[in-house]
Amino acid sequence: MMWIIGLCGGSAGGFDLQSSLLATPFSRFDSLTLNGDFAVGATSLSASGSGSITISGIPAGATIEKAYLFYSFQDNGGSVSGSFNGNPISGIFLGSDCTSCWGTSSTSLYWADVSLYVSGNGTYNLSGFDPLECPSGSHGVEGAALVVIYSEPSEPTRHISIYSGVWETSCSGASYSWTHDGFVATNPVNSAKYAVVIGNGQDFGESSTENISVNSNIITTDIDGNTPPAGPCSNGSLFDLFTGDATSYMTGGDMSVSFSVYNGPQDASEPSWDCFHPILSVFSITVEPTDIDENRTANGPKEYRIYTVDGRLIYTGKSIPTLPKGIYFYTDGKRRGKIIVN
Repeated sequence: MMWIIGLCGGSAGGFDLQSSLLATPFSRFDSLTLNGDFAVGATSLSASGSGSITISGIPAGATIEKAYLFYSFQDNGGSVSGSFNGNPISGIFLGSDCTSCWGTSSTSLYWADVSLYVSGNGTYNLSGFDPLECPSGSHGVEGAALVVIYSEPSEPTRHISIYSGVWETSCSGASYSWTHDGFVATNPVNSAKYAVVIGNGQDFGESSTENISVNSNIITTDIDGNTPPAGPCSNGSLFDLFTGDATSYMTGGDMSVSFSVYNGPQDASEPSWDCFHPILSVFSITVEPTDIDENRTANGPKEYRIYTVDGRLIYTGKSIPTLPKGIYFYTDGKRRGKIIVN
């Protein structure tokens, strides 16, 4: 008998059953192929529970297809609600890992669909979230990132993908990698760009071995909480957004792109100095116009991905197959859930 347990658009936690507070591996949150691109902005919320996100670069006359807000908490089971441009929001749980050295129950990620409230370029205000209190132990928000997907007929055809997860480098592993796929890049690649969001970055004078890479190209060695406003402890805002051009990192015909983070020691005899976690990555790349599926919805056709309890991908397809006895986890691009076969 097979039991499939949906989780209301979120995740019950990581794919490892050894603890309720282990990492949530990255998986596809959404993807879309269209004439358009994405815009992204972020703000720290950690000091006061409020901040503002500026979105720019959307062409005049473009249509807003989707707007997603992602925000992370040092979570003690308190409120995860707030306000987006005066509109109340209550996030949907996406996943969690251990505390990011704050002494809380977990680090958790939430999302909200704010498409109705985003009209294009501009500044969007967030308020009413529980802030963090220095030095540690309080329930509170780290920051938020807004991803806006838009279409515009004169833009090149691009495949845009959003992946999310929670991987706390201080407890689940100092090194972590994940992959975006589901596209075939044009030859040559006309344009590609990325965005990566990290929670709880702080400045402790750590070494340059702390880094993020895209296709093995280091894009930063400075994960220090540089997204304003300042955080509660005067050593970083606890939130980072990294964006950039990835065209030179890609080759025509590529079908995937890899991301990795490393929270390394200054030397082999020392532990990592910082506690931080990747929570979000966004990638767009030019593809052939024939890749547009006119019958698809904005969230794309349903594709199941099934993982073992240790996070190993074992199946990708349009339906759930017959599986051996055991416990598995699945995603379908919009939600996550558990499969029990007995």
